[in-house]
Amino acid sequence: MLQFVRRLAQSLSIRLIAIFLVTATVLMILLWLSLDISFERRFTDNIRPYFSKYLISLQEEVGFPPDINTAKMISERAPVVIVIEAPGYSWSSNGDFIEKPYLDVKLQRMEKENIIAEAGFYKGNFILRTFDLLVI
Repeated sequence: MLQFVRRLAQSLSIRLIAIFLVTATVLMILLWLSLDISFERRFTDNIRPYFSKYLISLQEEVGFPPDINTAKMISERAPVVIVIEAPGYSWSSNGDFIEKPYLDVKLQRMEKENIIAEAGFYKGNFILRTFDLLVI
C-alpha cells in the first residue's frame, strides 16, 4: 500500500491533475470575487438614485403615520413586502416579520438623526420598512 502511494505521488499525470484542479479553483474564486465587486459598484453608481426615488414615493404613498389599508393595496399591486413597526402594533403585508440577520439593507431614509424608512432585500424579496419617529 505504501509503495502504491509513493508511485502516485511520483506520477506526473497525478501532479498535473492536482495543479489543474488548484488553478481552476483559484481562477473561479477570483472570477466570482471580481464579478461580485463589479455588480456592487454598478448598483451603487447606477441603481441607487432610482431606488431612492422609489423608496421615497412608496413611503409617501403609505403615509405618515403609515396607513395599513394603503400598504395592503400597494403590496397587492406591486411585488413588495411592506413591514410597519410602530409602538403598540406591527404589520407585515405577507405576515412574515423580519429577522435582522437575514435583512440586506441597501438604503436608509433619514430625517434629522432618525431612520424613518429603510429598503433592501429579505429572503429574496424587496423590503420597505417604515418606522414611527417616536420608536427610534
